[in-house]
Amino acid sequence: MSRKTAPERRCVILSGCSGGGKSTLLEELSRHGLHTVREAGRQIVQQELAVQGTALPWQDTTAFVRKAVALSQHQIAAEQARAGEGLVITDRSVVDTISYLDFCGLETPPDLAEILETSNYNPTVFFTPPWEALFTSDSERPKNFPAAVSEYRHLEKTYARLGYHIIELPKTSVAERCRFFKEQLESIAL
Repeated sequence: MSRKTAPERRCVILSGCSGGGKSTLLEELSRHGLHTVREAGRQIVQQELAVQGTALPWQDTTAFVRKAVALSQHQIAAEQARAGEGLVITDRSVVDTISYLDFCGLETPPDLAEILETSNYNPTVFFTPPWEALFTSDSERPKNFPAAVSEYRHLEKTYARLGYHIIELPKTSVAERCRFFKEQLESIAL
């Protein structure tokens, strides 16, 4: 993308259902020259499992969320510095982590709410819908498909309540999703 964008709107969120193909699409977007940030939550789970830590979503949700938000904020800032005035596509955001806390029936700590208030993401967010054919459980995502769909529905409501415009990605090949995503980037208000 060669268009100049306002710094407060140049971070575009890729969110949606767990196991819906976000990471695969993000890799493809990166191969197409876009600046991308991997999902912090998945990285935290990998780190915690490697050291037998407890900051896992199914063990200590609040500690997990705090680590994921800190890592995400750091990685987004670093990628924005590399991107200059270009766009940065982030796999999930602080909105996702706060939505997850609410989904689990936990309060959002004031410092995380403040991060949400000061995070200036683009108002358009891309969602991968639930897609059972793609979904797999593993040691980093030990949930079943119905649980992932429930979490997704809550996430949709959270983004809508916060005023984001959701564009749902089609259930199609990675190449087609990438093409669709890039076309939509051209048309959203940047």
